[in-house]
Amino acid sequence: MKRWTSPALVILSFSSACAASGPVVDPTASASLSIQGGIVDTTHTFAVGIVQLSQLQNNEVAFCSGVLVAENLVATARHCVAQLASPQIDCATSTFGGLVPVSEVLVTADTDVTPQSAFTGVSDIIVPDGEGDDKVCGNDIALLILSKSISLPQYAVPAISPPITDHAAYSTNVTVIGYGIDTPADEAGTSAGVRRIKENVALVCIPGDTAIDCSQDPSTMGALTQSEFLSSNGSTCEGDSGSGAFDQSDFDRGQWVALGVLSRGGVSSDNTTCTQPIYERFDAWGPLLVAAANEASARSGAPPPEWASMAIAADAASPVPSSDSAPSAEPADGAPAEGGTPVSKGMGGGSDACSVALGAAPVPTADGWLHGVALSLVALTRAVRRAVVVRRRA
Repeated sequence: MKRWTSPALVILSFSSACAASGPVVDPTASASLSIQGGIVDTTHTFAVGIVQLSQLQNNEVAFCSGVLVAENLVATARHCVAQLASPQIDCATSTFGGLVPVSEVLVTADTDVTPQSAFTGVSDIIVPDGEGDDKVCGNDIALLILSKSISLPQYAVPAISPPITDHAAYSTNVTVIGYGIDTPADEAGTSAGVRRIKENVALVCIPGDTAIDCSQDPSTMGALTQSEFLSSNGSTCEGDSGSGAFDQSDFDRGQWVALGVLSRGGVSSDNTTCTQPIYERFDAWGPLLVAAANEASARSGAPPPEWASMAIAADAASPVPSSDSAPSAEPADGAPAEGGTPVSKGMGGGSDACSVALGAAPVPTADGWLHGVALSLVALTRAVRRAVVVRRRA
């Protein structure tokens, strides 16, 4: 974990490490990633920024990214809205603590995150809550039900069915969009807080995939679970935690199909490249996503998004891959293995989820981190609070 202080902006990074060129994944990590080499994106407003008004002695404002999958539902990384039991992540032992108060979490679809941004509050946070689902690796996903809808012409669609291993439906390249820094060398964090996009990022590993499988590689699977996938270096960086990876072939057709949300990643030993981001798979959490969509629909009074109905029709209770770090057997077509975890929601709990380090299981290579960013500025915190209060009164 790093903390940078400047008169205008302080960023805190987190993300988990992945190794250099092959699928080998790295140990130490912290939470946060930005799009390295990306361009400013003013168009794709379903990619949102998430601000957590931390209840900290340092008045830090934790910052992550997210994906708007319905008018009042955002998918993001769980570590952006939950405490961690320890700052270092070991996939065998690291667990989540309580959730932050919903009153401390704000969402914006603005291109730049500033005190003047149009923020929307959160009314509920839904996370996995089955046996073993408090483990960080494989369970770093959260759904935020917003206090009011964000009206867009089109929202992102989570890839639930068919599974992302079906390459008749999905390519092995993605578009990534997030609000993180654009280079790990930006230790002052001046590039964070701006939505950026990078296309044609290659996927490196999906466990059980016939084309890019790595489930038989113990060095990789020590830091990657069956319910996650790995993309290539030089894409996401600190501050991109919770951002989506969008299937490139669909993206080229103007359809925003998200394969999952960013959990953790790494940085090269020379501090020039953000390396091997790890994502939570949406097809591993179909029941969770559908349940959240139905609850969000009930809150808004609008019908559930079409993808939720289609997922139910295609057996939304599709099996969830094991969240254990060890490889597990999967069907020949790469679909998630039998079994699963109950869907539930949680509220309350601690604070400063995104401002702690998150790592992967021990494997030799560069430093790593989780993907969140924190803007630690008293003036920003107060300005954001005032903006929210004014809007609520209005």
